[in-house]
Amino acid sequence: MDLDGISPVLEKTLKLRSRDALRFLAQWQIPAGLRRAGEARIMAYLRQHGVRAAKVLTAKVLTAARTQTVAVAGEATASGILAQMAIDLEAVNDRITVMTLSRAHADDPERGVRPLVKPVVDG
Repeated sequence: MDLDGISPVLEKTLKLRSRDALRFLAQWQIPAGLRRAGEARIMAYLRQHGVRAAKVLTAKVLTAARTQTVAVAGEATASGILAQMAIDLEAVNDRITVMTLSRAHADDPERGVRPLVKPVVDG
Protein backbone atom coordinates (compact mmCIF):
# COMPACT_ATOMS: atom_id res chain seq x y z
CA MET A 1 0.00 0.00 0.00
CA ASP A 2 1.47 3.33 -0.98
CA LEU A 3 0.31 6.89 -1.39
CA ASP A 4 1.13 6.80 -5.10
CA GLY A 5 -1.81 4.44 -5.66
CA ILE A 6 -4.26 6.96 -4.18
CA SER A 7 -2.72 10.31 -4.98
CA PRO A 8 0.40 10.53 -7.10
CA VAL A 9 0.38 14.32 -6.76
CA LEU A 10 0.52 14.13 -2.95
CA GLU A 11 3.27 11.53 -3.13
CA LYS A 12 5.35 13.90 -5.26
CA THR A 13 4.56 16.90 -3.04
CA LEU A 14 5.32 15.42 0.39
CA LYS A 15 8.71 14.48 1.79
CA LEU A 16 7.44 11.16 3.09
CA ARG A 17 10.35 10.60 5.47
CA SER A 18 9.62 13.78 7.40
CA ARG A 19 7.77 13.98 10.70
CA ASP A 20 5.60 16.75 9.27
CA ALA A 21 4.47 14.61 6.33
CA LEU A 22 3.57 11.73 8.65
CA ARG A 23 1.54 14.04 10.88
CA PHE A 24 -0.24 15.39 7.80
CA LEU A 25 -0.96 11.89 6.44
CA ALA A 26 -2.35 10.76 9.77
CA GLN A 27 -5.19 13.21 9.13
CA TRP A 28 -5.56 13.55 5.32
CA GLN A 29 -4.65 11.10 2.57
CA ILE A 30 -6.91 11.89 -0.39
CA PRO A 31 -7.24 15.06 -2.46
CA ALA A 32 -11.03 15.28 -2.06
CA GLY A 33 -10.65 15.32 1.72
CA LEU A 34 -8.09 18.09 1.49
CA ARG A 35 -10.31 20.18 -0.74
CA ARG A 36 -13.23 19.72 1.69
CA ALA A 37 -11.10 20.61 4.71
CA GLY A 38 -9.81 23.84 3.20
CA GLU A 39 -6.82 25.99 3.99
CA ALA A 40 -7.81 27.31 7.43
CA ARG A 41 -8.65 23.89 8.88
CA ILE A 42 -5.54 22.21 7.50
CA MET A 43 -3.25 24.98 8.69
CA ALA A 44 -4.84 25.01 12.16
CA TYR A 45 -4.40 21.23 12.48
CA LEU A 46 -0.76 21.36 11.38
CA ARG A 47 0.07 24.23 13.73
CA GLN A 48 -1.71 22.50 16.61
CA HIS A 49 0.51 19.47 16.03
CA GLY A 50 3.75 21.43 15.87
CA VAL A 51 4.36 21.16 12.15
CA ARG A 52 7.07 23.53 11.06
CA ALA A 53 6.20 25.68 8.06
CA ALA A 54 2.50 24.78 8.31
CA LYS A 55 1.54 27.56 5.90
CA VAL A 56 3.96 26.37 3.20
CA LEU A 57 2.93 22.73 3.59
CA THR A 58 -0.76 23.67 3.46
CA ALA A 59 -0.29 25.63 0.26
CA LYS A 60 1.67 22.79 -1.37
CA VAL A 61 -0.81 20.04 -0.53
CA LEU A 62 -3.85 22.10 -1.53
CA THR A 63 -2.24 23.00 -4.84
CA ALA A 64 -1.52 19.32 -5.43
CA ALA A 65 -5.03 18.28 -4.36
CA ARG A 66 -6.63 20.71 -6.80
CA THR A 67 -4.77 19.11 -9.72
CA GLN A 68 -6.17 15.62 -9.05
CA THR A 69 -9.91 15.45 -9.62
CA VAL A 70 -10.23 11.71 -10.26
CA ALA A 71 -11.15 9.46 -7.34
CA VAL A 72 -9.45 6.06 -7.23
CA ALA A 73 -11.48 2.90 -6.60
CA GLY A 74 -11.01 1.78 -3.01
CA GLU A 75 -9.44 5.04 -1.88
CA ALA A 76 -11.57 5.24 1.28
CA THR A 77 -10.23 1.90 2.50
CA ALA A 78 -6.70 2.68 1.39
CA SER A 79 -6.77 6.09 3.08
CA GLY A 80 -7.66 4.48 6.41
CA ILE A 81 -4.74 2.10 6.07
CA LEU A 82 -2.36 4.93 5.15
CA ALA A 83 -3.52 7.01 8.12
CA GLN A 84 -2.80 4.12 10.49
CA MET A 85 0.58 3.49 8.86
CA ALA A 86 1.52 7.16 9.34
CA ILE A 87 0.52 6.99 13.02
CA ASP A 88 2.49 3.77 13.49
CA LEU A 89 5.58 5.24 11.81
CA GLU A 90 5.37 8.31 14.03
CA ALA A 91 5.32 6.05 17.08
CA VAL A 92 8.32 4.06 15.83
CA ASN A 93 10.27 7.26 15.11
CA ASP A 94 9.45 8.60 18.58
CA ARG A 95 10.60 5.38 20.19
CA ILE A 96 13.87 5.40 18.25
CA THR A 97 14.49 8.99 19.34
CA VAL A 98 13.86 8.14 22.99
CA MET A 99 16.10 5.07 22.82
CA THR A 100 18.88 7.04 21.12
CA LEU A 101 18.72 9.82 23.70
CA SER A 102 18.60 7.33 26.56
CA ARG A 103 21.63 5.48 25.24
CA ALA A 104 23.57 8.72 24.75
CA HIS A 105 22.73 9.82 28.26
CA ALA A 106 23.76 6.45 29.71
CA ASP A 107 27.12 6.58 27.92
CA ASP A 108 27.99 10.01 29.30
CA PRO A 109 25.39 11.46 31.66
CA GLU A 110 27.18 14.81 32.05
CA ARG A 111 27.28 15.67 28.37
CA GLY A 112 24.59 13.35 27.05
CA VAL A 113 26.85 12.13 24.26
CA ARG A 114 29.03 9.09 23.75
CA PRO A 115 32.74 9.83 24.10
CA LEU A 116 34.78 9.24 20.97
CA VAL A 117 37.68 7.68 22.87
CA LYS A 118 37.44 5.80 26.15
CA PRO A 119 39.70 7.26 28.83
CA VAL A 120 42.75 5.27 29.81
CA VAL A 121 42.92 4.60 33.54
CA ASP A 122 46.29 3.99 35.16
CA GLY A 123 45.94 1.48 37.83
